[in-house]
Amino acid sequence: MKRPLCLIVATCLAWMPAGCGSTFSRLKASMGSPARHWRDLAIAKQEEDRLGEAIVLWQAVQRLEPDDKDAGKAIIELKKTARKRAQQHFLKGVSAYQQGDFARARLQFLIALRYRHDHRGALDYLKNRLHRKEQVSYRIRKGDSLSSIAYKTYKDAELAPVIAYFNDLDPRGPIFPGKVLVLPTLPDEYLKPPSAIQQLLAEARRKFGQGDLAGALALVNQIGAGNPHYEQARRLADKVYFRQAVELMQRRQFWEALERLKRVRPGFKGRDKAMARARENLKSQAKEDRLKLARKLLEEGAYQEARTVVEEILTSDPGNKAARALMDATNYAIANQLLAEGKDQEAISVLETIDPAYEDTAVLINDAQLRLNAAAETHYRNGVKYFLNEELELAIEQWQAALRLNPSLDKARRDIANARRLLKKLDALEKGASP
Repeated sequence: MKRPLCLIVATCLAWMPAGCGSTFSRLKASMGSPARHWRDLAIAKQEEDRLGEAIVLWQAVQRLEPDDKDAGKAIIELKKTARKRAQQHFLKGVSAYQQGDFARARLQFLIALRYRHDHRGALDYLKNRLHRKEQVSYRIRKGDSLSSIAYKTYKDAELAPVIAYFNDLDPRGPIFPGKVLVLPTLPDEYLKPPSAIQQLLAEARRKFGQGDLAGALALVNQIGAGNPHYEQARRLADKVYFRQAVELMQRRQFWEALERLKRVRPGFKGRDKAMARARENLKSQAKEDRLKLARKLLEEGAYQEARTVVEEILTSDPGNKAARALMDATNYAIANQLLAEGKDQEAISVLETIDPAYEDTAVLINDAQLRLNAAAETHYRNGVKYFLNEELELAIEQWQAALRLNPSLDKARRDIANARRLLKKLDALEKGASP
């Protein structure tokens, strides 16, 4: 117990599940088993009575070797021991406080916090009952964070949780300019030396510089998972996510790129423009994918399905030239299928939607119309025969069929009118002749 307050932050690291978990890649190159290295460190810290750091190191062992039963057991036992010792020192502090020995009481409460950083009783005495001669005030400025204040005050950003607890703040919540904080004055012997977190951050920066983005992010996330206010780690995370997004866009993986950019904090240079570019590319990519689907359907002979897909594209983007060309190709295939089935009239309706210059569209329309005209003429002649045989209703049906095939057949239209007049007169004569 040479440096009790030195371990306050080590205890704070207990809410960083992967805080010290680790310079894995660097160690892997120099030793056979990273887990064994962290195990040895954990045992050493445990022997030094630095239980908070030992717990974090055992957690690193557990992360590297999930099946290691010893690690899980050690974590449970150490946490139990830490709670017990925290309570013992808290009671000693209460006794000293009641005797008026405030210096000894403060020391005991600080030691209690070393074992258990969220011990409410110790925090209450330190914040509200002991004299504050050893505390100073600090007014929050724009751009400050708990980590930056801790670094400026103690040269250790990891003391941010201590500041939070002393001021009834959420360690993970925001702070606002103008608010006055109470900062306890901590003797040099209690301040924590450069920690495993700082080593972890240095390793992450090295990997980032080498282009190992996945490795850098894995280390950064271990820091951020437990201490999101560690601004240096968060800034590095922004850089990693942004560079990953750029690389993904270069590979035309726009959806994945957009997901990475969403993890970059607002205000990061280039983030908003990159997100807009990713979204625009996503729209274009979606159209390209739909066009590919339509082409595949067309090749497989699924003409109606292909046309439905292309119509969807043209509805949202009427000027899409590729979709327009594909629509012509699809309709051309549909028209040829109708012509093969003898459905000239339906084929002409489809062909008339196609650019006349496409393939032999104009020729197909002309040939189909000639066949329709010939069929219309046949119906017309049949109508004349029925008319001469005084079968006026049948004559009208034939001439109507002729007009459906050739709407410009005016003689059929005139003969229909004439036949209807005759039918009307015959009807009147029959009614007049009836008794």
